[in-house]
Amino acid sequence: MKNGFILLLFLGWVKISTAQILPQENLNHIFAFLKMVEKDNISELADHVNYPLKRPNPIPDIYSACEFKLYYNTLFDSTIKKELKEATWSTANTVVNYRGTGLLHGKIWLDEEGRLLSVNYNSKAEMRLQKQLHEEDLQRVHLSVLPWKKNELVAGCEKFIIRLDEMEDGTLRYVSWSHPKIMEDEPDLILKNGKTEVQGTARNICYTFKNYSWTYQITDTQIGESEDDLGIHLFLLKEDKEEARYKCKKLK
Repeated sequence: MKNGFILLLFLGWVKISTAQILPQENLNHIFAFLKMVEKDNISELADHVNYPLKRPNPIPDIYSACEFKLYYNTLFDSTIKKELKEATWSTANTVVNYRGTGLLHGKIWLDEEGRLLSVNYNSKAEMRLQKQLHEEDLQRVHLSVLPWKKNELVAGCEKFIIRLDEMEDGTLRYVSWSHPKIMEDEPDLILKNGKTEVQGTARNICYTFKNYSWTYQITDTQIGESEDDLGIHLFLLKEDKEEARYKCKKLK
């Protein structure tokens, strides 16, 4: 712990509370991350990111160090830097669990190795970009799909393009196009009033839609029993019997 306090004095930017001190390993990860942000050491920080770094739809996720460097100033604006600088690092505002270390009540997550895992903060610049891309997105789909409040997922498989949208009334909608159609074409199927279930501490997500005797399930699995279970899948069930299963690629 003595070395930790020496490092704190050296940085001159980090505060901790004398009560409810975090484990030294977690503090070390926090100190290393804060130093990179304080110095705007973008290249070093880009090498300490667990890619892809998800961004809110329809903003593209960040898949590489090159993309991170270009997007850094949008992610880390003066507001979040000020919050990081003024925070006191203890269990009062830091979450430690199976995911890693959550800073500022979970606004920023570091994984078990101290790499940047997620940023649950949206700068004003990012919110402007999100609005701009949303408006552009509205121009790229068939009129029958308009409007929606927020897009949850766009995915593709060997037979379909699928999108899930939150509607203005808070309900969830499923829209699909059969290949070779694109989203500018009239969709083949629109289902409404879907249900969302978050499963387990891994927060795997299952979206369910009913269509008479058919059930459409889209699963987004982060932790599963096998490699085949991971990722996004579309299940088609008739009277609760699985008729088809498709592995999907996330398009956004």
